[in-house]
Amino acid sequence: MILAFDITSEASFTSVRGWINSIYKVKGKDIPVVLVGNKVDLADQREITNEMAQSIAGEFALNYHETSALE
Repeated sequence: MILAFDITSEASFTSVRGWINSIYKVKGKDIPVVLVGNKVDLADQREITNEMAQSIAGEFALNYHETSALE
């Protein structure tokens, strides 16, 4: 499963833990989940650092990647 959040929105990032817990509750912890930070093309509006995202990914043992749907 790909779980994407907006790196320009703290509210989006704050929801990540709840989304992951919901996924695990419904599908179990055996489902592979990849965390993706989207909108890296908007670096000047960035609210969530790579380190913050890596930290939550590490908490749940997820791979983390950044991307831009625009680019």
